[in-house]
Amino acid sequence: MQTKSSLVHRNSARKLKGELLVTYIAFMPKPATMRMIEVSTGILRPNICRYVARLRKLGLISFEGLDYCPHTKHLAGFYSTANNNPWHFNVTKTGLWPRKGPPGLGRPCG
Repeated sequence: MQTKSSLVHRNSARKLKGELLVTYIAFMPKPATMRMIEVSTGILRPNICRYVARLRKLGLISFEGLDYCPHTKHLAGFYSTANNNPWHFNVTKTGLWPRKGPPGLGRPCG
């Protein structure tokens, strides 16, 4: 029998994996700041900061440079995942997505 706390923990873990994937995809179209991603996705900026740190450790996101953010009008870092193909790494090794890859994108090649 599962306790209420174990169910809450499992649901929050699923939510975090979902937010990580949404964050990764949100940086694909063009370089963006964390604030821009917060506005477009609704994910809190502190969470996006943690996800970007995790993605940088995995080599899945790159720092593009500094420029002025259109939302805050302050100097901010722009990041992008456009140059990083998500299928060029071992999906199961990173633990970013389940074995079959992200939902809706099919199976990984190779």
